[in-house]
Amino acid sequence: MIAKLCIPILFGVSGYLLWMSWLWFPLAVCLQGVAFYLGVIDIWRETKQLWITHHWIIPCGFGILFALYIIPVFLPETGFDALWYHLPITEVYVHTHQTQYIPELYQSAMPRLGSYVFVPAYVLGGVMGVKLFVYGIVLICISWVYTLSRYWFHAPYAGFFALCVASFHFFGWQSGSAYVDQLRFLFEIGVLWVLIKRMYSPIVLTVAGVLFGFALATKLITLFFFPILIVYALLLGGWKRVIFICGTAFLVVFPWYVQSFQWTGNPFSPLFQSLDGKEQLALAGFSNTWQWLVMQTVKLPAFLVLLATNLESYTTPLFVLAYATVVRKKYVWSPLFIYVVLCCLFLLWIPPFSLRYALSAVVILFFLLMRQYIDAYIQSRIALVVCVWIGTLGILFQIGVRTMLVVRVMPFFLGKISQEEYLSRHITPLSNGPFRLWYGGYWKSYLYSK
Repeated sequence: MIAKLCIPILFGVSGYLLWMSWLWFPLAVCLQGVAFYLGVIDIWRETKQLWITHHWIIPCGFGILFALYIIPVFLPETGFDALWYHLPITEVYVHTHQTQYIPELYQSAMPRLGSYVFVPAYVLGGVMGVKLFVYGIVLICISWVYTLSRYWFHAPYAGFFALCVASFHFFGWQSGSAYVDQLRFLFEIGVLWVLIKRMYSPIVLTVAGVLFGFALATKLITLFFFPILIVYALLLGGWKRVIFICGTAFLVVFPWYVQSFQWTGNPFSPLFQSLDGKEQLALAGFSNTWQWLVMQTVKLPAFLVLLATNLESYTTPLFVLAYATVVRKKYVWSPLFIYVVLCCLFLLWIPPFSLRYALSAVVILFFLLMRQYIDAYIQSRIALVVCVWIGTLGILFQIGVRTMLVVRVMPFFLGKISQEEYLSRHITPLSNGPFRLWYGGYWKSYLYSK
C-alpha cells in the first residue's frame, strides 16, 4: 500500500520541483514517468482482480467508459478554467522559465502546483499532451476508487459500486480537459486512505501530511477543508496524527503563501478575490451571496437528490436510495461519516455548486451510504435487486450521454467542420474572454517581467 501512495507523491514532487526552478525539468519528467509506470502496474493489478472476482460485464463496463472518456482528449480544449488560468500559467512558465505573478490572472498568486505538474506533458505534447496526462491521472484515480470499494464491499458489489463512481459526470468531463481537480482528488484520497486504514506510524502520517500539503498547493479552496480534516483526526483520537498531518501539510504549502504575500501583500489574495463571488455567483445564476446561501440552505434536505440530478455534477441515482436507511434507522455516525457530511455541507454552499470542490468526500459518502443500505436490507432480496437495477440505469445513462457527445463531435473528426467553427459552438458571453486570449495567441507571446 505504501507503493500505491508513492504515485501521488511523485506527481506532487515533480510539480514542486518545477515551481522552484526550470533546471529540475529532467528530474520532474523522470518522476512523472515512474509515477505513471507504478500507476499502470496498479491499474493492471486492479483490472486483473476485477476479472478474477467479478462477472465479466463489470470490467467490460469499465472498458466502455474508458473508451468514451478518451474521445475529448483529441478535441480542442474548451474548459473554462483550463483556458482561463490553468493552461495560461503553464504556458507562461514554459516560455519564460520562471515563476512569476501575472496581473491579468489573480489565480497566478495562489499555489499553482497543478499547473506546474502539467509542464512536462505540455512541453512534450502541447495541449493534447496535457489532456492525455489528465486522462492517465483519471485512470489512476479510478483504480484508487476500486481499492476503496474493496475496503467496504466484497465481490461483486465492490466492482459494481466502483463502476457507479467511475460513471460520475466528473470523470467523464475532466478526463479530457486540462483541469487540476483530479490531481487534488488523488492527493486527498491518499490522505484519507491512511486515516481509514489507521496507518499511524510517523513515516506514513508524514506522507499523508505531504499529500495534504500538495492538495492545498493544487487548489486554494482546499484551505476551507483544513479545519474539517483536523476535526476528523481528533475524532479518531489523539493529537499525534493531527500534528504530523497538519504540521507537515502546512510546511509543504507555506512557501507558496510567502510568495503570494511578496507579490500581493496578502498570502491568500486570490481567495479574497474569489469570495467577492461575482464570477461564481454569475455562473450559478444569482445576484448576491445571501440569496445564494438561503437558496442552498433550503435545498439541504434534498442534498442527495441534488447530487444525483444536478446537470453539472450528476453522479448516480443510488444516492436517492440512501434515504431508505433513515426509514430503517440503520445509519451510523462514525468519525469518517461525520467528516464527509461536513465536507458535503460546505460543498453545498460554495457557488457554483460543483462536485469537484469535494469529490473525495462525495465518493466516500457514496460508499458509506451504500454499505449502510446493504446492511439495512441484507435480508431483502428485492431491495438489493432494486439497488443493482437503479445503479445500472445510472451507468447506462452516463454511457448514453457520452455516446451522444461522441456522435456530436464526429463532424469535427471527419473534417466536416473546422476548429474555428467547433470552438464557436462552445463560446458563451462568460467564456469569450478566456477563449479569445488563449486561441488568439496572447499567452504564447506573453513576456511579462517582474
